[in-house]
Amino acid sequence: MGVGSTAGGGGLLAVLFAAGSWFRSEEPIEPTVEVVTESGGVFTTWELDKRTLWDDGNEPEPECNFNNGSVIYKTDFCSHFSLSRLASSSAAKAVDRAGRCAAAFETECILSPEIGMSIPAAFVPRGDGVGMRMIAAPRILASQDERNLKIEDITGRALPRVVAMNSTLHVEFLTGNSRVPTTEQFNGSDAYCVQLLRLSFVPECWEDLD
Repeated sequence: MGVGSTAGGGGLLAVLFAAGSWFRSEEPIEPTVEVVTESGGVFTTWELDKRTLWDDGNEPEPECNFNNGSVIYKTDFCSHFSLSRLASSSAAKAVDRAGRCAAAFETECILSPEIGMSIPAAFVPRGDGVGMRMIAAPRILASQDERNLKIEDITGRALPRVVAMNSTLHVEFLTGNSRVPTTEQFNGSDAYCVQLLRLSFVPECWEDLD
């Protein structure tokens, strides 16, 4: 699920949506609730996980499962205890998967369920432009500049939907490399990505984490 402008490549694009616009959009639907992993583990298994150093040929394509808003997720990882036990190797695996999906679909916003990860996290480009960074369990401390955005489905299977979001957020979150929360201001597409993540999990998840 990517956030950007209508210019350029793919991704789930967020565009300013004025009242009375000619853009089509679907009426809001009641999303179904699903689990990210049937086993209750941190990750679903990708074919890429089964490869070894001795395997020949090209690597399998990333198994990205983009969400068009018709599904929201529940998980056993909506607690500070479970997050505190997140191994650094799991964070590295998540960032790698997010980078693969971002590159394959030319998007700058990846949500954890889209890479088969049960821990609620958003992934946005690093400040140096190399790879993705993880924003896990984000808690919004303050927000500014609300606007209506048109969110387009990266897969093209669903019509756009309109969501009210803030373009500036002050957020407390985990980076995946430390158990100590950090606080940062996010603007524009990064801020939208955090809010899309929070819309992708059941409210009870955020009640437990916030």
